[in-house]
Formats: sequence, structure tokens, C-alpha cells
Amino acid sequence: MIKSILMFFTISMVLNQSVIADDKPSKRVFKIKITNLTKGQPITPPVIAVHNANYHIFKLGEASSPGLAALAKDGVTNILEQELAYERNVVRAKTGTGVIAPGASQEVLIAVNHPEFKVSVVAMLGRTNDAIVAVKGLGTKLKRGYFFETLANVYDAGAEANTESCGEIPAPPCNSPNLGMPGEGFIRPHEGILGIGDLDLSRDSFASQAAKISITRVK
Repeated sequence: MIKSILMFFTISMVLNQSVIADDKPSKRVFKIKITNLTKGQPITPPVIAVHNANYHIFKLGEASSPGLAALAKDGVTNILEQELAYERNVVRAKTGTGVIAPGASQEVLIAVNHPEFKVSVVAMLGRTNDAIVAVKGLGTKLKRGYFFETLANVYDAGAEANTESCGEIPAPPCNSPNLGMPGEGFIRPHEGILGIGDLDLSRDSFASQAAKISITRVK
């Protein structure tokens, strides 16, 4: 388990995975571009879900699902992928192809066959206890060639205590996944790095919005 987690940060590459197969040929394809706006935080491979209006990948003030908690604590995506696969309100999902370095971007193509479907994106800020960067329910009523951009907020997933101790953080130089203490138990806006542990404020601090999400209809 630990070896698979550390691979996110040592080789920065995982396989694209389509969570739900769709037999219908897609007439609507979108490019989701995630840009890391932090000074020094790595963003783990993002999970992108296409869903109807009834689905919420999380709700403020409520507990994270086991899959979201695993992603928030260690950047692990497979449990969340399984949850999405069994969620009837989710049409399909994809996981990105590697860690997104500060200032870098990653693009993922995904089919959105109905204009009423929404897109949600979530990933972990790797050098934190359980911070996630996310957007929920982006609309897809776009003509071909059109796009829009939005900023992704940072949330505390409530899954692990914010000790800021290197012994409980998965990204280098810490390399210590799956070792933290239980958190608050509910999702809330993240207060940022407080400087109470081993993290370097000049490198690891981040604003309340840590990524830019661009959604473009390409087909």
C-alpha cells in the first residue's frame, strides 16, 4: 500500500482509468485542464467525475466518504474510483496521469453526452495532512470550441488531524503515508498551513484557491 502511494510522487505517473464504460459513441467531449497555482505544493492525480445534478462528491459540514478520505490523506484514488463506479448518479469518471507540479498543468479528455450533466474535480495537496482542492458541479452547456475557467477551493477533508508533521504526510521529502491521527470528522474550508509542525511555510503555504480549472468543449 505504502509503495503504491509513494509511486505518485517518485514517478509522477498512474494509468488513466475510465470508471464507467459507456457504449454510446460520444458526440460531446470536453477537455478538463487543471493548473497548479501554489508556490510549492504538488497536486496528486485528479479524479474527474461526470454526473447528474443529484450527485455531490462531498458536502460541507459532512464526513468524507471512505474514498474521498483516502484521497485526501494519501493521494490514493482507487477507493474513490470504486465509489464512483457504484454511484447511480455518476455517468463516468477518469483519473489523471500523474502529479501536477507547481505552475504546471494537466489535461484530461472526458465524454459528457448530455448538456445537463455536471463535472466535478478533486485532488489532494500532497504536502498536507488531508487538504483537497476541488470544484463541484461545473456546467457543460457549451458550444464546440467554447470554454470557461474557474478557481478551485481548498478544503480540509476532516479525515486526518492537521499536525503538519512530516511523519504523517505522503509527499516528499516526508514520504509518510497512512500514518496520521483521526481528524475533525467533517469537511470545511481549509485554514492553510499554520507552521505548527515540520512543513516549510515559504514552500508549502497556499491560498484558499490553489488551482485553476478550465473546461473546454472539443467535440
